[in-house]
Amino acid sequence: MLLKTNELCADAVNNISVEILISGYLIAGTEWYKTRSLPPHYSKLYFILGGDAYIISGGKRTDLRPGHAYLIPSDLIYDNGCETGIHFLYFNIRLVNSSGYDFLAEYPYPLECEYPAEKTLELVSKYLSPDLSDSLSLKSELMRVLLNLLSGAPEVKLTTHRYSSEVSRALGYIHENLSINMTTGDICKAIFAARSTLKKKFSEEVGMPIGTYIDNEVMSGCRQLLIETDMQISRISERYGFCDQFYFSRRFKEKFGVTPQKYRKMNSL
Repeated sequence: MLLKTNELCADAVNNISVEILISGYLIAGTEWYKTRSLPPHYSKLYFILGGDAYIISGGKRTDLRPGHAYLIPSDLIYDNGCETGIHFLYFNIRLVNSSGYDFLAEYPYPLECEYPAEKTLELVSKYLSPDLSDSLSLKSELMRVLLNLLSGAPEVKLTTHRYSSEVSRALGYIHENLSINMTTGDICKAIFAARSTLKKKFSEEVGMPIGTYIDNEVMSGCRQLLIETDMQISRISERYGFCDQFYFSRRFKEKFGVTPQKYRKMNSL
């Protein structure tokens, strides 16, 4: 008997998932316009059905052509607009492992592949369906399209980016319990790690101190909710553990230069 195994099929693959953060089926006119000074901290997957929309990044314009799918990576700063309108299905996503590592953050430009309008209409039907089986089928198709898009950029490859056990467990705890009040002590107690060891390894492997990472993740989450939802600012403040809305506004302005209210107005669709 000859048996061969691959640990990626039992280890890395089981810990990788597509997170769908926000999604929608949209028909819009020239109001579909936005300029950005910061990356959105998540990737966007567009399935274009019609219109003459475009994105501009680094001075380069990419037309969003009907019958195509596009991946806009999470670290890309870009503007979007259209001449007359856009008709599309979109998903704000992250391709992450259990530690919160985003595999799509490394891509420096938009990716494109053909995706016939007929297939997109099938996705729309599944997207609007109340059946869980259709939602699961849709998510499976998103992963297939992602892999197809990534195969078109051979110079940037998916890796099994590994953290040490302590850092991996710390990142998992942070993402499951994200709060502005979280401390290094809280994390060490929860994952049974020595404080000095975790601080050293986290800075070396993640590239920043634990406190800075938590602050960045909290503020990015707040920013996403401000842009993509109509959730009340007081509720966003509560969701991430701020003691009151005024403290949240002060911290947000320190980070982004404007208040949450003004930021939402500046970035509204």
